[in-house]
Amino acid sequence: MRLAWLASLLIVAGATCAELAPVQVLEHTDDYAVLGNDQFSLRIGRTGKLTQVQAGGLEYVWLGSLYTSPLVPETGEGLRAVQAEGGLGAAPPMPGPVQRGDYCEVTISYDAAREELYGGEPLYHLTQNVQIHPGGWIRLWYGFDWARLFTFSSASLYLALTGDAVDRARYSADYTHRLAGSVFDVAVGTGRIDTIQGAVRSLTVDCAAGPLVMWFEEGEYVTAQFWGSGRVAVVVRMPGTGRSVPVYPGTSGVMQLNLKLPVGE
Repeated sequence: MRLAWLASLLIVAGATCAELAPVQVLEHTDDYAVLGNDQFSLRIGRTGKLTQVQAGGLEYVWLGSLYTSPLVPETGEGLRAVQAEGGLGAAPPMPGPVQRGDYCEVTISYDAAREELYGGEPLYHLTQNVQIHPGGWIRLWYGFDWARLFTFSSASLYLALTGDAVDRARYSADYTHRLAGSVFDVAVGTGRIDTIQGAVRSLTVDCAAGPLVMWFEEGEYVTAQFWGSGRVAVVVRMPGTGRSVPVYPGTSGVMQLNLKLPVGE
């Protein structure tokens, strides 16, 4: 984990956002919480799904959700298990966000289990931490503690960017040793985006209000696709997973990314 890199990133964020309004809890129910200020906000549900990620009244991220497909041993076929649909397992009521100085964070924790798989025994324990800092900085952290031997057909985090925010915007994918970019054209409808495939370290989208930036951890596999309905999906594979690649009980994986919305530009 690039802890030094993350620390320096947050130091820069703090210096940049010194004059910006603190982040607060805007709404909290048993099902969701809304965190932000008068410049930007997001909504997080009890399952951990993210929606309504907006800045300046414009929605940038329509949905952030884990999309998984664990294999059913009796059939060898994948079972659709989507966080946004409550399909990972029974989530407890929405925990209370914690105010830490000028930022907020919330931690969601529950077992991923389905009756259709291994009699409902837990497949893994999910811990998801979301931090929201002034200036449009969002940190997403996912921890996976594998509870048994099993295999996914696929398992990824999907971040669906809205066409209102990114259509016809130029973007640049940084692969450390090279850059690749083009223009998002949501009129394509659906299909793979070839310039965003592999060990992407950061993705910058030149939106009208300023850059939308995502930073990914080293070693994470990132892809993108036109997702229909005028959206672009940025997809991050869950650590240690892949088609026909088993995960082992007693091991764990971590996925982390940071977003910067166009705030204070």
